[in-house]
Amino acid sequence: MSSFQERSRSPVDRAYVDRVPYASILAWFDDAPAAFMVLSQVTAGRLIWLSADRRAIVTQGAFVVQTVGLETNLDATQFPDGEPPTVPLSGVLKRSVDIRSQGYFNLDVTSTFRRLGDETITILQRAHDVTVVEEVASYGRVAKVTNKYYLDRANGLVWKSIQTPIPGQPQLNIEILRPYG
Repeated sequence: MSSFQERSRSPVDRAYVDRVPYASILAWFDDAPAAFMVLSQVTAGRLIWLSADRRAIVTQGAFVVQTVGLETNLDATQFPDGEPPTVPLSGVLKRSVDIRSQGYFNLDVTSTFRRLGDETITILQRAHDVTVVEEVASYGRVAKVTNKYYLDRANGLVWKSIQTPIPGQPQLNIEILRPYG
């Protein structure tokens, strides 16, 4: 069992998170400091996470489906059946995305998932036993990226993800501090 290194540059500590009565996450791009974000709204199964500087990340299931207020935004994500599936331990998933600033509309994304193994991660002094799943996502002929999801072994909640929602941009790291629901 390996241990995932805890984020050392967190703008908050566990005591602060425990006092805030809202679902919350830490989010950061590989090249930037972490932002503390709270759940602002839930609409049609989409969770809208808002930072103090009014940037937003929208998630549906474990997937980042939209961003707002970034230099380059993911404008929309559509799943074939409307609802995103849970992160599979293996198999193929299709979706399409819009990235207007890059001129992509209805860009097909085909992903292959595979289980990498089990480990324990720590998020703000709390350990979680997880199964790590890798996603290799092909954005048409534009790019291929690798994402990782850390699923709770008991209930399937994705405590952490490392995703590249926009090809050519830095990876987006998300850690759940207080889950929704």
